[in-house]
Amino acid sequence: MLVASVIAAQTTGAQKPPNVYIDKGACPFECCAYREWVARTDVTLLDSPNGKRVVGRAKKGERVLALTGEVHSVPLRVIAQHDYPDVGVKAGDTIYILHYEGEGYYKVWHHGNVVDVENLTKPRSRKSHGG
Repeated sequence: MLVASVIAAQTTGAQKPPNVYIDKGACPFECCAYREWVARTDVTLLDSPNGKRVVGRAKKGERVLALTGEVHSVPLRVIAQHDYPDVGVKAGDTIYILHYEGEGYYKVWHHGNVVDVENLTKPRSRKSHGG
């Protein structure tokens, strides 16, 4: 269970992210790195995401060099269940989850800013000192 409730109401202005958020340079899965990849199937290479102009083809098993990419996501509106003071999110704030980044971090939209939030699924533990 994600730690937040899905809310149906809309917000206005810059407080709301675009309907499809595009994160240029982000990787589409945890441990992803842009480098040499092997095509799992025959692939038609286009000039841009959703492009029309074919610029090449890669056959199944062929090695290709991935230079960069982007993640397209539909933001999910939720209410933060915990405080995340390092990025200014307070319990009860509306945030939009953009995508999982890996290592327990999520990219979220908060008051018009894109921030990284750690451990969305559980409260942050406080470090104890001494003893």
